[in-house]
Amino acid sequence: MKGKRDLLKPGRIFVKEGTLMKVSRKSRQPRHLFLMNDIMLYTYPQQDGKYRLKNTLFLSGMKVSKPVLDSVLNCLRIEVSDITITLSASSVGEREDWFHTLSRAIADHAAGLCTFGGPCSEAREKLWMALGEAAPVLVPVSQVMMCMNCTSDFSLTLRRHHCNACGKVVCRACSRNRYPLKYLKDRLAKVCDKCYAELRKRGGSISGACDNSSPRTHRASRPLSAVFQSLQPPSLWKSRKSASNLSQVG
Repeated sequence: MKGKRDLLKPGRIFVKEGTLMKVSRKSRQPRHLFLMNDIMLYTYPQQDGKYRLKNTLFLSGMKVSKPVLDSVLNCLRIEVSDITITLSASSVGEREDWFHTLSRAIADHAAGLCTFGGPCSEAREKLWMALGEAAPVLVPVSQVMMCMNCTSDFSLTLRRHHCNACGKVVCRACSRNRYPLKYLKDRLAKVCDKCYAELRKRGGSISGACDNSSPRTHRASRPLSAVFQSLQPPSLWKSRKSASNLSQVG
């Protein structure tokens, strides 16, 4: 991709890609999105099967919503910094899948985690190693539209709850467990299913704690090299395929 360097970075994970229609006053134009765990590439599909980069949108501070427009169906609005993009999906199902996937990616990024089971940042890894011993950084509830465990949509009846161990925002069903946390002087506090299982594994079961874990969904990811192969000229890609340092992609 001309003028773009370091697309491939250690710890960067591909999450989702797809083509949506850009909504403007005059026309509808296709835009292809590449979503990673920290950025989203907003590109133009080209006739030769490659993509031309329009914007690199960072997930930090990004907001996603589903506006209702009279003349457009299945709208998805993305806001970050001073950029607002309104897109239209081909179906309600496609719009919902993008909304849920992007919302969770934003929330996980805000928590300092890599999306869908990816490796944690160094600071977050240290906090996980000291789970329950130090107060977590709480994920802002305003940035979370769905449970960060089971991905259920929050609503007036499905409320948000912070896990006192990791700081994620989860639903009631995923935060019914309590465990004594050292930073709270061993006071019982609400924790999410994942933290409850980890704390029990480290410290054993406790009296009065319940075990009501909910299933956690996972999404498979493919290597970024496969994603960005379509963004590079074939000759350039072949010459760099054997390079050991992935961060030197031009």
